[in-house]
Amino acid sequence: MIRITLLTALTTVTLMVASAATASAGELFQFPDGFLWGTATAAHQTEGDNKNSDWWEWEKQPGNIANGDRSGGASDHYRRYAEDLKLARQMGHNAYRFSIEWARIEPEEGRFDEAQINHYRSVLESCHENGLTPMVTLFHFTLPQWLSDQGGWSSKNIVARFERFARFAGERLGDKVDLWCTLNEPVVYLGAAHAVGLFPPGQKGMGRAANVMARMAKGHVAAFRALREADTVDIDGDGKATLIGVAKHLRVFQPARRNNPLDHVAARFSAFSFNRAFMIAITGGKLLLNVPGLPHLNERIHAGEPTLDYVGVNYYSRDLVKFNVKTPGLVDRLVPEGAPVTDMGWEIYPEGFYRVLMETWKSYKLPIIVTENGMADARDLQRPGFLQSHLEAMARAMRDGVPVKGYLHWSLLDNFEWLEGFAPRFGLLKIDYRTQSRKKTGTARLYSSIIGSNSIEIGSTDEE
Repeated sequence: MIRITLLTALTTVTLMVASAATASAGELFQFPDGFLWGTATAAHQTEGDNKNSDWWEWEKQPGNIANGDRSGGASDHYRRYAEDLKLARQMGHNAYRFSIEWARIEPEEGRFDEAQINHYRSVLESCHENGLTPMVTLFHFTLPQWLSDQGGWSSKNIVARFERFARFAGERLGDKVDLWCTLNEPVVYLGAAHAVGLFPPGQKGMGRAANVMARMAKGHVAAFRALREADTVDIDGDGKATLIGVAKHLRVFQPARRNNPLDHVAARFSAFSFNRAFMIAITGGKLLLNVPGLPHLNERIHAGEPTLDYVGVNYYSRDLVKFNVKTPGLVDRLVPEGAPVTDMGWEIYPEGFYRVLMETWKSYKLPIIVTENGMADARDLQRPGFLQSHLEAMARAMRDGVPVKGYLHWSLLDNFEWLEGFAPRFGLLKIDYRTQSRKKTGTARLYSSIIGSNSIEIGSTDEE
């Protein structure tokens, strides 16, 4: 049992993952031609060695990272990207999502580093050489230290700074990328960095976190406009120079006690706060928060113009939510007794993936790209079943009308997993951190087989 505030419960980084469903043999589902199959990574988690990043300083402070881990050279992807992308091609992948490190590109306010831009241009060139459609993420949890010192996303200048960075990226990289992701998991980040202080800049306070949500929503809109204006090169010839979205962590929230009305209220509030509030703001143009105990917000985000071309879905698990009577405003999150869990204690629940995809399509009527889905499994024993069951759930959603355009597994490589350090193993490629050697897992081979057939067998699914 974990006890945290309602908003914090929804934004802490160690979010949990899901209870297995059983499937019987059934139809063979054929994925559409051109479906994107690949993986996702984040710059700091795989590159490390970035002394201009706020995370580099954060890791030095005792108690911030499990086991006292420091990212160091991480998975050495900064130097080995060509080798890694060649391995991705050999495994049959045709897409790759990665982030460009703002702290490398703009190490000092207003000074842009040409060497780092050329580095990321080389990564994009390597993607194309290996037949990988690149998706570039602008913000994946890290900021330049100079910007974090100003308050990061709580700074009054952050929207203008992010717009400038997005425009620069569009101008300098747009001839090599059409698929953009502005923000990764904004609600997870704003809670961890600005509500409970687990991420840099280490701020605490619900009022600040609510205001950061508004600024991140405005930042997305500003970056969307900047990329649309700056990137005018249509690489793949589909008539669109940019496709722009966000990678939104989405979860299933269920009452822990089905007959307890307070648990139902807590679950509905959790779903709104975590899944819907930010998305409503960027799609509908207004951020409305009117919840007892939290700051009231009624902010105009944009004038009603389109600000998303697709929705990126990061799915890992569900939460069973129990209202905490002793401390109003708090909830308990539970994992069902006996449920299968990952190495991080996250419940394995593929049925939730189907539900999230169906609800996302129903709510926003936009194409979907699965921007993250995976599990920590150092021995790679449960991951094959996890992959199979979640791809079946995705296929069922597609069969039922959801326009999923791609699936990007988290992750290509074992990496530095933020607060948990190097212990969790998410990679299809297992990393020996002493030698930086790469080794394909059994799940990597299974994934290659599914990609090769571009199909999966799905059957009737009975929820546990």
